[in-house]
Amino acid sequence: MGDSINSIDVDTLVQYIHQAWDKKVDTKIRDDIDIGITLGEWGKVIIDRKLMSNKPSTAAWYAGAIRTLTKFNKGKDPRLNQITVTFLTNFQIVQEAKGNSKNGVSAYLRAIRAVYNSAIKEDKYYTKKNPFQHYKIPTSRRTKKKAVKKADLIKIREVH
Repeated sequence: MGDSINSIDVDTLVQYIHQAWDKKVDTKIRDDIDIGITLGEWGKVIIDRKLMSNKPSTAAWYAGAIRTLTKFNKGKDPRLNQITVTFLTNFQIVQEAKGNSKNGVSAYLRAIRAVYNSAIKEDKYYTKKNPFQHYKIPTSRRTKKKAVKKADLIKIREVH
């Protein structure tokens, strides 16, 4: 039985592989190949656009978020289909365990969401379930203002 592969020509073998591939539409390997764009690959496109649009702060924000998420993913640029509710929840837990604030984690996740959703809008990625529709990005109350009031600044200046 195992010898039959030796008697088949390459073209016929490739044809059988194609048939088997087409029958198993929902395999993980096929998903990875069919929708194999990574967050970093698409992020680079969006970051370059932001730089061309003279929005370097937004570009830096996106780049930092992608770098942090890639580091969380053991240094591997995550494919968009790997970003799930579980993945995002684990990312949030790890970031908060490191001492990052809810606002900081929220900033990372909002940037990731922007890049992710732009890939969907521009038909670079098709998803069965958008994790950002089922995952709540953490927020906290508005940070208390720490700036000195103008009247207090004038008082301080008058002291000297």
